[in-house]
Amino acid sequence: MQKNLRETKLGVQAHLNPAEDSRRHIFTDVEKFFRKSNQDHKRISLGNKANRFPKNVNFSPRGKWVPLDMKNPKMFVYAAYYDDVDRVPFVRLLLSIYMKTISFQVVCLYFDLQKSVLRYVGHSRGVGASFLREKLRYNKAYVKCPLPASNQRPYAISVIKYDVTLKYDVTSYTNYVTTIHRLQYGDNDVSENRFRASSLQAIPSSSRATQKTTEKVQPRENDVDNSLKDKGWKLRWNITQCYPCFHDYSDVMQLIQQVETSRMFGVEHFVFYVHSVSHSVLAALEYYKQVGVAEVQDWQYPPQMGDGVYFHQKTAVHDCLYRHTRTSRYLLFGDADEIFVPRSTGHLLPLLTSQFSEKPQCGSLQFLNTFYDINPHSKYDASALPDIGFIRHHNMTVLLRQERLNEIWPPRARSKLAVIPSRIQLLHVHFTSKFRGDYQECPLPSHQGLLQHYRTGLPGSLNKEHRPKALGFLPDPYLVNFAASIVRRVKTVLNDLGALGPDFNI
Repeated sequence: MQKNLRETKLGVQAHLNPAEDSRRHIFTDVEKFFRKSNQDHKRISLGNKANRFPKNVNFSPRGKWVPLDMKNPKMFVYAAYYDDVDRVPFVRLLLSIYMKTISFQVVCLYFDLQKSVLRYVGHSRGVGASFLREKLRYNKAYVKCPLPASNQRPYAISVIKYDVTLKYDVTSYTNYVTTIHRLQYGDNDVSENRFRASSLQAIPSSSRATQKTTEKVQPRENDVDNSLKDKGWKLRWNITQCYPCFHDYSDVMQLIQQVETSRMFGVEHFVFYVHSVSHSVLAALEYYKQVGVAEVQDWQYPPQMGDGVYFHQKTAVHDCLYRHTRTSRYLLFGDADEIFVPRSTGHLLPLLTSQFSEKPQCGSLQFLNTFYDINPHSKYDASALPDIGFIRHHNMTVLLRQERLNEIWPPRARSKLAVIPSRIQLLHVHFTSKFRGDYQECPLPSHQGLLQHYRTGLPGSLNKEHRPKALGFLPDPYLVNFAASIVRRVKTVLNDLGALGPDFNI
């Protein structure tokens, strides 16, 4: 049957098959969703004619991979970040490079913005390397560019592959400037919140209740806060959670109940990387953007990069790490089917603060993983839950499924991380690859916190040495203690989305 096209209120063309559910099972083309956020990336004039700059240059669209060398596109730049964690500040660029490239050199050109005119303010020699080498066509890499000898923080940077024939003659390299990247400054950069991609009506007033119900817990001062004060950083959030790429993702109820449960436990900000999602998921993401708790990054990578490992998951992890080093006290890295559950405190902020204060050698905490099977064969009797009709109608698995495996996986086997971002250099999905300084990874005792992982069946890919010896299920209804709050929060979100019109009823 030939698919039809319809323009939704989000400004996205959804490919609809009348025989299927258009809100849960049809994946949308998210290109138009991000288009308006890139409209300000127009050509802009360059000053300082003495350096023979071209008349016009493009700003790199946010969330777009840009070739470092247009003639030989084997290196793609995603973003550039100002990094002043260490004693000497520098600029870090996140790249994806062709697999045969191990190390390389670049020329870094810096620009300032004065009255809408870019002016060259200096250059440096940058060194790049692949830091997550895998047997793939393209690997993750970063470039470190020293800042020019000036106290002024540049507005943007252009990176050009080093040419041995030109050496480091900056005048010659200016002829190759085609794309300029705005620097991500974190605490002083609000560009990621200028996301205006839809024609949604204003969020109804009932959403204010969703924002107010998040308990504000003030962390006690520790060495983390003292170091931030010394650098003059002004954090915007205590806890931010980063998600990997959403690819063909349609489970909107999983997303909403995961976000609302995490907000109840103290997560203040969420970062999503979107490749392709259903119409209803797109509506939910835009809702969370409008109430001010989420940012959505476009994750449309070039075709020649392929899908990588889980759609370049590790690159997204590092983008979130570098992007929010200066914005958030703690970062969590987890999937949409996982919840960081504080068992000893009922709130993540006092748990993380006490753990890092009592163990100052720790740069990251591992939340150990335990699986909750969401198949409907659970022996747990959920009939006593508040508003059980609503819970069952929307299949709220975090409340309906209260049986977990009788064993908890050991560290580095499906565990996920809570980190102090200024202490981390490189990350793996399940553990820390490299710290800044003499820090180490610390497993969180399971009675204090767990990563509750909701999935169908057991993963068949786990190494045999990581499998529990005797598999079985046991009741663990810890989240039932918070059932009333979770239901109230989910109802608020669904009511607000439904008030926007029939296209947003979930």
